[in-house]
Amino acid sequence: MSLDAIHHPPTLTEPCRGLIVLLHGWGANAQDLVDLSSALDRPGIQFLFPNAPMAHPYSAAGRMWYDLESPDWQGLDAARDLLNQWLDDAMATFGVPPEKVILAGFSQGGAMTLDIGLGRSLAGLVVFSGYLHPHLAKQSFEPAPSSPILVIHGEQDPVVPFQAALQTQSTLSQWQANFQFQSFTMGHEISLDALNSARHFMADCLG
Repeated sequence: MSLDAIHHPPTLTEPCRGLIVLLHGWGANAQDLVDLSSALDRPGIQFLFPNAPMAHPYSAAGRMWYDLESPDWQGLDAARDLLNQWLDDAMATFGVPPEKVILAGFSQGGAMTLDIGLGRSLAGLVVFSGYLHPHLAKQSFEPAPSSPILVIHGEQDPVVPFQAALQTQSTLSQWQANFQFQSFTMGHEISLDALNSARHFMADCLG
């Protein structure tokens, strides 16, 4: 099993200076976040939007990284392995080192961003309306995670409660991670203010 992905732009007209990978949420697909690239665009940056490996039970076009409705989150281990390998392959294909790669995700994609990104030394991680997988919350990181992290969450999120973001903040603090935490008056979404914060963070990370 492999991951297919949308590339934006389809073909770069200049040498690739970095990658921004965006992971969609539960029930969406790679197309869901493609429009963000116009707001986050930087010269020489390749945007990649992979499709999650599992079909969604309630949407013909929807995908999921793992089954949220199963007691043991069936598919998480396989998705982690698949995404790690896909990311290595993407860096090799575009000739980009880890320190020029930003991994970002929304909701379940945000959870996968932390799951994959905390064990890597990347340019940055951005978590929109995400959460920390329970096994990670029980883990200790010594030394601290090296990737800069931006956690963005809506104070009125009815899907992933704001308390989940506060728990992520607390755990990252315990690990002494290099992170920023920003909350906005919004629901389960990426508002313009949230997008602007992510854009500035990504610009700083990529230099």
